[in-house]
Amino acid sequence: MKINYFFIFVAVMCLSAGATDFTAQGRGGRRQGGGGGAPRTSSPSDSAPSSGSTALDQFKSGSLSYIKGDYRTAIESYSKALELEKKKPTLDKMLWYVLIDNLGLSYGMTGNLKKEKEVFEYGLSQDSKYPLFYYNLACVWAGMSNLDNTISNLKLAFEYKSNAIPGESLPDPANDDKLAKYRHDDRFESVLKGLP
Repeated sequence: MKINYFFIFVAVMCLSAGATDFTAQGRGGRRQGGGGGAPRTSSPSDSAPSSGSTALDQFKSGSLSYIKGDYRTAIESYSKALELEKKKPTLDKMLWYVLIDNLGLSYGMTGNLKKEKEVFEYGLSQDSKYPLFYYNLACVWAGMSNLDNTISNLKLAFEYKSNAIPGESLPDPANDDKLAKYRHDDRFESVLKGLP
């Protein structure tokens, strides 16, 4: 599993500087389309209630904890952000992808594969063409020793790799520690050779 600290840092810095259109802040935009229920693009100020914290506040807090490696605290903040997003989507689409990725990975870093799986499956229910959700699910299934689901999700990740956030690439499954248990498995090796 590859943690993109640079992307998280840039996201937090842009948000801290008051950037309201994150996709315009050096990431080249985000493809349109995807799952029917994917979040809308909006300005963080669109949703700022007069009392309490916003999804954006919780996202920033979670990201700072995540960067520090405090995954349990990141889970608390990211979970609050996700619950707020489920009630009323306000995060920019790219930030929503980072929210789902980092919440799922935080669960994985704390050893909770069941919750990690739930988060990525939720992400796919909202955007069934985002490749990193499939890739991360492949890693979860590997952790659960399920080769069939590992392979099927890995294939889907590479099928949709063109839908990654601009500048983002899929990790190399041949060198991913989460998939290491299958490096000498003939079926797994055959799939790797067939990936684009």
